[in-house]
Amino acid sequence: MLNRYLAGAAIFLSLSVAALCEERVVDKDHGFSIKPDDGWKQVATPGNMPYCAMKLQRDTRTKLYIDLFDQERPGETLDEYVQGMKNFIVKEMNGEVISESPATVSGLPARKLMYSGKSKGFTDIDNKYFRVIVQVPSGKFYIVHGVVDLDGHHLSEIENMAETFQLGNP
Repeated sequence: MLNRYLAGAAIFLSLSVAALCEERVVDKDHGFSIKPDDGWKQVATPGNMPYCAMKLQRDTRTKLYIDLFDQERPGETLDEYVQGMKNFIVKEMNGEVISESPATVSGLPARKLMYSGKSKGFTDIDNKYFRVIVQVPSGKFYIVHGVVDLDGHHLSEIENMAETFQLGNP
């Protein structure tokens, strides 16, 4: 009798774990996964963004990208990369860094940036942006990059999804 209950519990547990795994969107080629919030869907990556590994979208103004910058950056640290990005935000996007804070992604040090500006070549509309940047030991940089309107609608959803970003295939 006990074996029947244990077998039933094991089946239930394995089905529960499988259901949890199905909720994640996995990119086995680039070695990451993320769990979208309700109302978000995976869509085709933009052709003019070859570094974009995945795009999730809620509506035409609210998007989340997983960017993979895998060019060789020998000796460049996370701090140096983030400083370069902040310079780009100010100079190229006519933007401003709203906040910056340390983060951790899959046990690796990362950085969160919140900023506003215009993404030249993509839109001339002022938007608010959210990024989590992590550098893996090989030197590659993964960037979870969210775009919301200036009022910050759906920003908490993007932050929640960024928290679910994991390196490695589940």
